[in-house]
Amino acid sequence: MKLNYLAKLFAVSSISAISALVSTQSLANNKDFTLAYDSDNQSKMPSDLQEIIDEFNSKNKTKLKLVKYNKNAPATLNLFVNDKFGSENDILLNSKKFISVSKMAELAKVKIDTTKLSKNPIFKTAELADAKGNMIAYPLFISTAVMFYDKNAFRRAGLDEDNPPKTWSEMQNVLSKLSQNGSSCPYTSSVPVFIHLDNVTALAGQNTINHSSKNLHFNGLSQMRHIAKMTTWHQAGYFKTFGKDYQASEKFADGTCAIITTDSWEFNNFYDIKGRNLGVAMLPKHEEERHAQHPHTLINGGYIWAGAGYSNNDYQNAVKFLNFLAEKDSQEQLLEHNFFIPLNKDTSLDSEEKDALKVMEASINAKNNGAANNYSTLRAYKDVEEIAYKELQNIWNGKKPAKVGLDDAVKHGNAAMNKKANLKKHPF
Repeated sequence: MKLNYLAKLFAVSSISAISALVSTQSLANNKDFTLAYDSDNQSKMPSDLQEIIDEFNSKNKTKLKLVKYNKNAPATLNLFVNDKFGSENDILLNSKKFISVSKMAELAKVKIDTTKLSKNPIFKTAELADAKGNMIAYPLFISTAVMFYDKNAFRRAGLDEDNPPKTWSEMQNVLSKLSQNGSSCPYTSSVPVFIHLDNVTALAGQNTINHSSKNLHFNGLSQMRHIAKMTTWHQAGYFKTFGKDYQASEKFADGTCAIITTDSWEFNNFYDIKGRNLGVAMLPKHEEERHAQHPHTLINGGYIWAGAGYSNNDYQNAVKFLNFLAEKDSQEQLLEHNFFIPLNKDTSLDSEEKDALKVMEASINAKNNGAANNYSTLRAYKDVEEIAYKELQNIWNGKKPAKVGLDDAVKHGNAAMNKKANLKKHPF
C-alpha cells in the first residue's frame, strides 16, 4: 500500500488556503496578524492546523492570516519544522529579526496560559526555554528519533515481538534472522544523517557541531565504528537506504522493510496501515553506551517563533492564538494525523499512543537532559547535511573506508560552516 506520507502529514487543506497567502508587507497596516510558513518546500502546512486557524478566526474579530515565510521580514508568528520549513538556522543567522515567545508575551502584557500545559520536562529543555525557564519557541510538534518494527515479521522469523533489540549488537542478530526468513530489507532508515550521525553522536554524549568553534565533529572513533558496522550490514543486505529524506518510510509502510529508524511523528502514518502490527522502541545504543549516565536522542519537530518589530496589539492576538492551540480540543485535532508530545495535560490518548509516548519520553530523557537541542545537528544546515549524506553513501557503497569518508565529510562540511555567520551561540 503506497502512500505519500509527507503529503498526507503536511498537506494544505484546500486551494483556498493557498489563495489566502499574502505578503507580510501588505499586512503591515492591517488589523490582522500573520503566521508564516515556507510554501515552496515539499512539506506543507498540516491540514488540521489550517482547520484550527479557521476555527480561531470564526471566534475572533482579528483574523490570523497565512503568509509565505520571508527570512528578510518574518511574520508575527513563524512556523519552522526542522527539516523542511525553512531552517532554524534562519533564526541563528537573523536573530535580530526574532524575539522569544516569552518576550512577545511581556510586550503584549498577556500571559501564555500554562495552567493546562503538560509538566513534561521536555518543554524546559534548552531549545525551548532559557536558563530561567522562560519560553523561547512555542513547541507545536515535538518528536524524536525512534525505531519502528513490524511485529508480524518478528513473529514469522521466530523473534520475540515484545523484545526489540536494545543495542546495535542485538540488532545484528535480529537482522540475520529476518534475512534468513526471507526479508529482502530487514532494516532501513529515513533521514540517515539525523539518525546515524546526529543521534548516534548524541547517544555517545557528544554533539556533531561545536558552536563555540563552529567546527564539525562526527569523525571520531564512536562514529567511525558505527558507520563501519552499517557498511557491513549494507554489504550483507541487512541494511538498505533509499534517500536522504523520508523515502525509506514508504518501504517500511508497504511491508518491504521490517525495521525502520526515523522520526517518531511517523507513528500515525504507520499505525493506520491495515494489517500492520506496529512496534515502537528506542533507538538502539552501542554496548559501551548502555550504562551512560544521561544518554538521549535529540528533539525534533515544529516550533513557532515570534517576529520582531510588531505592535503590542499584534502580539496580544498572537498570544491568544497560542493559548487556543494549547486547548484540549485543538491538541486532539492535531493528534489525529500528527504524533507528538501533546502540550495539554488533559489530551486524550489511546493505549497505543500512550505506549509510543513513553518511548519518546524515555528516548529524550528530558528530566536529566537540559541541553537536548537541535542547534547542534547537521540536519539544521541543508548544505552540510547534503555533504554528510553523500559521504555516507560513498562509505556504505564501498567507495571509501569509514574513516576517510567521515574525514572528508567533516572537511567539506567545515568549509560550508565557515561561510555562515553568527552561529557561535543561541540567539536568545
